[in-house]
Amino acid sequence: MSDMSLARYEGFAGVHLIAVQSADGSLVVGDSHVYGNAQQPFASERFDRLILDEFDRVFDLPGRHVVNRWVGTYASSKERTVLVECPADNICVLRCF
Repeated sequence: MSDMSLARYEGFAGVHLIAVQSADGSLVVGDSHVYGNAQQPFASERFDRLILDEFDRVFDLPGRHVVNRWVGTYASSKERTVLVECPADNICVLRCF
């Protein structure tokens, strides 16, 4: 994580740099957070560019390229308690109380 993280999620406004190397040598690089009632299902080019610009500032990896992009969604609510249970691989249940 770079200094853009500013003491974890509460300290940044939108993006910060995380880079994790997988067993095959590839890197997973991120991330950004968008808060609101409904997140768009597509990644933001603006946010991706900010993350990749910071990655290039921190790391010297000429010729790097993006293989895949993904958007994750976190369930949350200010009014309700949200409980996620995963009874089996690839199966998760979301309950709101």
